[in-house]
Amino acid sequence: MDYFFAIMITAFGAALIDTALGMGYGTILTPVLLILGYPPQVVVPTILFSQLIVDIVGGVTHTKVKNFTRKDVKTALLVAIPATIFVALGAFLNLKLPKNITVIYVGLLVTFLGLLLIWERNSKDHQEDL
Repeated sequence: MDYFFAIMITAFGAALIDTALGMGYGTILTPVLLILGYPPQVVVPTILFSQLIVDIVGGVTHTKVKNFTRKDVKTALLVAIPATIFVALGAFLNLKLPKNITVIYVGLLVTFLGLLLIWERNSKDHQEDL
């Protein structure tokens, strides 16, 4: 309960970033929860479920303002079907693998994504846009 409000504020901030940029929710919230000492077996399903809620709310909002086309729906389904399969596989592996392997994997993945963002930010193509 000590971290409840910190987690809620972090989750809210991550949801805002995710909604604005279309990415970043799990990348922000997963390391925070792991640093706070929550086991990966709790963090992964929590992130996936809360991301589902954020995405449903975003989808309803976009539907209400008619901010999509039929092509967008096809693209979403093309992404959603394999994503659902890999989420189920990831959740299964999260439960079956030892905790230290899961923590190392998440750490490496977040580090890789951070380095990728830094590299993209410093690339020549991006510098020309500024």
